[in-house]
Amino acid sequence: MNIFIIKNKIRSFFIKKNNLTPVKKNINNKIINFINKYKNFKLSKNIAIYYPIKNEINLLNLIKSNKKKNFFLPKIISYKKKKIIFIKYKKKKLAMNKYNILEPINIKKKKNKLEIIFIPFTSFDVYGNRLGKGGKYYDNFLKKKINKNIEFIGIGLDHQFYKYKLPKNKWDITLHKVITQSNIWKFNFK
Repeated sequence: MNIFIIKNKIRSFFIKKNNLTPVKKNINNKIINFINKYKNFKLSKNIAIYYPIKNEINLLNLIKSNKKKNFFLPKIISYKKKKIIFIKYKKKKLAMNKYNILEPINIKKKKNKLEIIFIPFTSFDVYGNRLGKGGKYYDNFLKKKINKNIEFIGIGLDHQFYKYKLPKNKWDITLHKVITQSNIWKFNFK
C-alpha cells in the first residue's frame, strides 16, 4: 500500500479521535506547567509556538506567564512552495490565513535565533516521528534548522500516541521531545 494512503488513514483515525476528545482546560494547564518547569524552556529566550486550532493544545498562556521571553508564530509565505517563517508575536497584528488559522500580518522577518520550536501534531510514535496535518509546512522549515541547536518539541495529548512505527517520508523531521499531559517523551536519534 502507498505510504501516502497509509499516512492519510492514520491521520483520519486520529483526527476523528481528537475531535471526540476536546482539550479540557485542566489538561491544557498540565501541559503548560510541564513546559514552564522544563529546564531548556526556562533557559531559552526565543521560542516558536503555534496558534491553536480545533483540539490543539493552546500555548498562548505561555506568553502571559513568561513576559521576558520572545514568542514567534508561523506565517505562511508561500502556499505553493509550502514555506513558513516565524514572526514575533504581537496580539493585535494577526489575521486569518486561507486555512482559517491566525498568523502574523507583518512579514518583516527580523533576525532571531529560535531555541525551541513547539509543534502540533495529529499523532506521534515512540521513535519521535510526527504525523502532522499533511501540509509539509513544518517539515520544510525544520529541515533547514537541523543541527542548529534548536529543539523540536511536539505538543499533544496521550491518546495521540501511535503504538506502531509511523510511516515516514524522506522529508519528515523527527522530534527531539514530545510533551503530553502525563509525560515528556525524549527521543534519541542521529
